[in-house]
Amino acid sequence: MADLAAMRGRVLLVTNTASFRGFAYQFHSLEALNRSLTPQGLTVVGVPSQDFNQEAQDNGHVKQFCEATFGVQFPMAGISHVHGPDAHPSYRWVRNPRLGAGVELQQGADRP
Repeated sequence: MADLAAMRGRVLLVTNTASFRGFAYQFHSLEALNRSLTPQGLTVVGVPSQDFNQEAQDNGHVKQFCEATFGVQFPMAGISHVHGPDAHPSYRWVRNPRLGAGVELQQGADRP
């Protein structure tokens, strides 16, 4: 799992991921972005979620699948909730109009 403390001072692109979704091909692009911009200080961090029933059942399987299928080497956080009362605090912050950006997260709506 990703050690965010080790990434202090870097620019993080945190993205919700789903290994078994039609958009999973984007792992290739995320990995290419991570490799090309890591020297400039960017790190992609994948955050898998089972909220949409499109993820492997545990962190080890997610990591293994993403590495073997898509060549992912960027850090992956543990499986986290992104919606509802159990949402990870960072997702609650992003969605809070008083504290974060007030962005409503939608499944796949922002992906090509």
